[in-house]
Amino acid sequence: MFRLLASNTGSLLRPVLLRNVRPTLKLSNASMDLEKSFQFRNNSGLAASVPPTAKADVFVPKADPVFPEKVDPRASRSKARRFEELLSNAVGETIKSRRNTQDQHLGTVRLLTDMFRDDAVRLQMSGDDVYKYTNLLNEAVYSNRFSRLNDSRNRDSDQYTNHTLANDIWLKNAILELADTLANGALQRLVTPQILRKLLFAMLQLQVNAEMIKFWEHGVNDPRHSAKYLKQSVLAVVLPLTYAEKRFSYDQVIKLYEVNTKGQPYVTHYLLAAIGKVAIQEGDYLRALDCLEQVLAYLESGSDKPANVHRTLAELHAAFIGECKDIKIARHFFSKTVENLLPYKVVLKAPHVQKLMDHCYEANEPFDTVVEFWKQALTNYARDNLAFNARYSIVNKALFLIFFKMYPELTEEAYMKLKEVILIYANIKPVDDFFLNNIVLNYTWGDKVVFEQLVQNYAVYNVTQTPILYRVILKKMGELKDLTNREILLQWEATLRFLDGAGYKYIPIADWASLREATILSPYSDSRAEFYLAVLHAYRNYHQDDKAVHRFVKHWMSKPQALQIARISNEHAPKFDSDVDVVAPDFVHLRENVDYDAVASNIVALSREHNDALSESFH
Repeated sequence: MFRLLASNTGSLLRPVLLRNVRPTLKLSNASMDLEKSFQFRNNSGLAASVPPTAKADVFVPKADPVFPEKVDPRASRSKARRFEELLSNAVGETIKSRRNTQDQHLGTVRLLTDMFRDDAVRLQMSGDDVYKYTNLLNEAVYSNRFSRLNDSRNRDSDQYTNHTLANDIWLKNAILELADTLANGALQRLVTPQILRKLLFAMLQLQVNAEMIKFWEHGVNDPRHSAKYLKQSVLAVVLPLTYAEKRFSYDQVIKLYEVNTKGQPYVTHYLLAAIGKVAIQEGDYLRALDCLEQVLAYLESGSDKPANVHRTLAELHAAFIGECKDIKIARHFFSKTVENLLPYKVVLKAPHVQKLMDHCYEANEPFDTVVEFWKQALTNYARDNLAFNARYSIVNKALFLIFFKMYPELTEEAYMKLKEVILIYANIKPVDDFFLNNIVLNYTWGDKVVFEQLVQNYAVYNVTQTPILYRVILKKMGELKDLTNREILLQWEATLRFLDGAGYKYIPIADWASLREATILSPYSDSRAEFYLAVLHAYRNYHQDDKAVHRFVKHWMSKPQALQIARISNEHAPKFDSDVDVVAPDFVHLRENVDYDAVASNIVALSREHNDALSESFH
């Protein structure tokens, strides 16, 4: 487990901890070295677009005079000053102002990441600059994630540009490049535990777990810097991940903790909470509770600001809710949270509630127990002025996944229980699409009458209509045997009327996907495939643009239905064995945007030429 032990550790213990190391790492007298060519970025598919980081001295004594900006100290200082100015302004903005002008703020951050690649900037950065830059990236990652979860708009898979997703990509590249520079490049000498902690937090949020662990291992094996990577504040971030990723066993994590805190005047609340979280996941609840008591004692000691320790207590408290499989213990911590009887504030995160509900199901708890946790969570959320749509979707999805597992068949008891759940929700908050969509999505009874009643609830409760709502209903129709093509067509036409009324000029890819799930990809496709082809032929030119057609056709080319789809563009006036006539009506906004036949035929022709060329290359 590489150089994870303090320098005063006995040599006999080292081999025991080094049994499960990766084969790419080399052991020598219980000390470990990573390969000199270490590049953790290679594990990331996104890293290919990031320029490699240069060594600190690349452009100093060996600079090519053809590029004077690399050797001109005045130009270098000018770039560095500009970077410092932008960095200072970005850091100086308040969190609130950043959220109000998020696009502008992220634009500044992105400019800084571009400037950071210049050695003229890197070589003149101070330790304080590196910390500010790292912290700024960490906050940008958090802010973008917050925006994604709090987005009141329904994300649309047909949109080419999803801003939060695009931001995630360049932020991930920036974080990985920073980590590479701290590991191997010009800034290695400026690394501090505080910088490492911020960087690791960002990597954790971006879920680049393999890169994060390898980055840390690399630092631990560097004799000049290993002590920084073994500081308690750093271990507190890393150890839970190494356990979750099965890099280390529970016993190894505990030994690492014990060895690296032995002889220390105190253990920080950060590390105590981290070990407590690992213990909960392992099922070692006694140790986890001991850690909680020690954090409470730490609070009483006054060794850190109360607000900092309160946050740590809240995180460990939440872990008991979401990770503890002993329902009695989890219930205790859950109740304290919803009753608001704590000196610290615990945010009842939806993923924790979801896991608690899942644990109830796994422990064979009655469904009423699951409902009670769900009900209390919703009540807690309803008191909050911030409307995080994502959390309602998460807990509702968890509830109905469990409901239809526990009530897989339509019975009177199951039907009445479903009605009861709907009434509970309606008494807590207005029934919305985040609720009804999850019932429809998880509906498994296959009964047409009950399904139609569920769909009627959208109108009964005056639910705000969204594109997602229509797609959910249409897609689920593919699972119902008793529905006719006429009924599917009516739902398709209702979808298009909504899109037209909402100002759409094209039929999104996501709606085409729902249609195929309801028809040609349905378990009952034998009677629906020809109907799908008739609909596709009637509306084929309503795609967004040639790019959308390309995407659509490419999807089908590798599928068993490829020849059927090819009829649309290959045949002059194809006839389909459909029991329903399909005719596109006149719309206000929806319109024909492409020549589907021409674009599709061209794609197929190019594909054939490509395949022929490949075939010839093998002869």
